[in-house]
Amino acid sequence: MPALALQTGVCSGHACWPPANFAPAQITNVLVNKVQPLSTGDIRIVHCKPCGDNPMCHPGTVAAACATVMGGVGAPAVPLPAFKTGDPETEAILAALAPKVCAVRKPIGGIADSVGCGSVIAVGSPTVLLCNGGSAIAALAAAAAAAGALAGLFTLGFPTIGGAGGPGAQGKQGPNGSSPGDNSETLCSN
Repeated sequence: MPALALQTGVCSGHACWPPANFAPAQITNVLVNKVQPLSTGDIRIVHCKPCGDNPMCHPGTVAAACATVMGGVGAPAVPLPAFKTGDPETEAILAALAPKVCAVRKPIGGIADSVGCGSVIAVGSPTVLLCNGGSAIAALAAAAAAAGALAGLFTLGFPTIGGAGGPGAQGKQGPNGSSPGDNSETLCSN
């Protein structure tokens, strides 16, 4: 389960091309660890090959592998449907005050998602994991407990977005041990 990709991270680089930073992210109304997340279409700054006979440079573009976790692009502008009251004046006020959503949404990237040209996202959030849920966390916690390294000290758990949740995930536990709101029925293939 990869960490959610952040705009302040770098790509892995490839062959002679070194790691490079990312241009400003398209998603500006969501912050993860006080940083904008990377999404499909975000640009990696041009990196140049310092070795070999033919120095070459090229940009890269993020291609998020998980399509179940989306971020809005631009300011929220599309109002959610408001209740019908039968009074046009009241309905106009409710429509004006209704919560708004972003019209354009893009998949958010994670560590190991492609940046094109053989490079991948190499750095992400230290606290937010993306897709493929709590089974990896549960296996890690079980292995640590079996080894006795963490037994009895604390329960290992990380917040997840778009995964199967489970013990330690954000929110209240659902009937199958998952957390509500974490897309526990929809898993991405990374």
